[in-house]
Amino acid sequence: MMTPTTARVSSRFALRARMTGAILRYSRRRAGRTVPECANWLGLSPAEYERYELGQSALSLPEAEVLADALRVPVSAFWAHSLPEIPVVDTARLI
Repeated sequence: MMTPTTARVSSRFALRARMTGAILRYSRRRAGRTVPECANWLGLSPAEYERYELGQSALSLPEAEVLADALRVPVSAFWAHSLPEIPVVDTARLI
């Protein structure tokens, strides 16, 4: 049985997953990448990857790190509270 506190926490996780998914989709499109490309980077099927963008599954930190590197955005962008102007990171200059 779900208590009121558990329901609130569950609801917050669902909202956070949807927000992260929207930011992920925004970042992918901005980078000019496709769903199959992103899925391949994570070793997932395109349908499994789309669950992240739809907010139906939560992105893990290691997955966020892989995607941030591939999409050239800071990993913190996936936990923003809105769709800010996300800077593109020039990873070649970091090496």
